[in-house]
Amino acid sequence: MVYIENLENFMEAARELFMNSPEKSRYVIKYRHTDAKLVVKVTDDKVCLKYRTDQAQDAKRVARLNAVFLHLMASSKVDAATASAVVTAVEEREAQAAAAQTHTQPAKKGGKKR
Repeated sequence: MVYIENLENFMEAARELFMNSPEKSRYVIKYRHTDAKLVVKVTDDKVCLKYRTDQAQDAKRVARLNAVFLHLMASSKVDAATASAVVTAVEEREAQAAAAQTHTQPAKKGGKKR
């Protein structure tokens, strides 16, 4: 099996694979602590897509892919319009969470007490 090098290409191919056969598609996210690698595999038993990374920023984007798949798998209707709406909703929710996190972090008070 060949790994897809670019995460954006992998995410797009994975979404297409899921939309073509939502009943048969599944995905696995595996983290190997010994070599600090994250592997994502999406398959429908005919086509297998894999992505591997050791970058923390890619792990956050894989979490976004996980959210998209969870929403798509829970929806009753899966088509291109639903998928694009789900991706938009997940991205908006992430942006709101990031904005809320930066606004609510308290300022540090003083230095070390001895």
